[in-house]
Amino acid sequence: MKNLLLLFLIFFCGNLTAQTFGRAEIKGNIKVSAESDPEGITIFNKNSGRGTISSEKGIFSIYAQAGDSLYFSALQFKALLVIVDPSVIDSGYLNVEILDGINELPEVVVREHDLTGRLETDAKIIHTVDVPLPSWSAADINDFDWEFPSDAQSGVSNPAMNRGGSGIPGMGFNPIAIVGGLVGLIAPPRSPKKEPERPVGIIFFQREIRSRYNDQFFREVFQIPKEEIHLFLEFTHAGSFSPSLLEKNRELDLLQFLVDQSEKFREAAEEI
Repeated sequence: MKNLLLLFLIFFCGNLTAQTFGRAEIKGNIKVSAESDPEGITIFNKNSGRGTISSEKGIFSIYAQAGDSLYFSALQFKALLVIVDPSVIDSGYLNVEILDGINELPEVVVREHDLTGRLETDAKIIHTVDVPLPSWSAADINDFDWEFPSDAQSGVSNPAMNRGGSGIPGMGFNPIAIVGGLVGLIAPPRSPKKEPERPVGIIFFQREIRSRYNDQFFREVFQIPKEEIHLFLEFTHAGSFSPSLLEKNRELDLLQFLVDQSEKFREAAEEI
């Protein structure tokens, strides 16, 4: 442990020596306007990667060599870059002057108004614009793919409590299950009939398609201009559209269907 600590100290001291090797200590003074405070200005040597800050009187000390770039910066002052020349190294002193920074705000146009300061009165004076909101039916809302995360009110099922009546999986006497198993061996259950697909509303269909493909994709792949996308989706929805095409594992089938529908749409538009 002592050897490791010794190696760390040697490496740390060697790193500091490498950063200051060949550099001399330069003391300096920063002058600012009478209304400003010279304390806390950052002086950073971009060549050595080391820096310092000025005192309350603007005095600082930093190691540098000829050719180093000293960067002076502070929030209320303009940044200043000083290249150290040999005369500064010979004298060991540097005086700089930093100008105050000017924060310019964007132009603001102040117009006359007849507001009174009373909310009830001003609310009647201010011009408002009615924004048309989408009108959705109950059928359209039911088509949405709602997802509700589990919370503290969600029930927790225990499969071990639902088998055999004894609380232990596979244990206990269940005559209904035995009879059902024998009936299943004699007369295998019929496969359930496939339920017909539930149609999706036009709003849900348009939202789902537009979330997958942008205007450029419609123009380059389906050859449908931007102003006709809405009509094309209505045409596609009214055709032989299968809701199962919106499933994630049928992306290629959906693309092929839309390509076929785009050809029919263009043919129908040419006949009009």
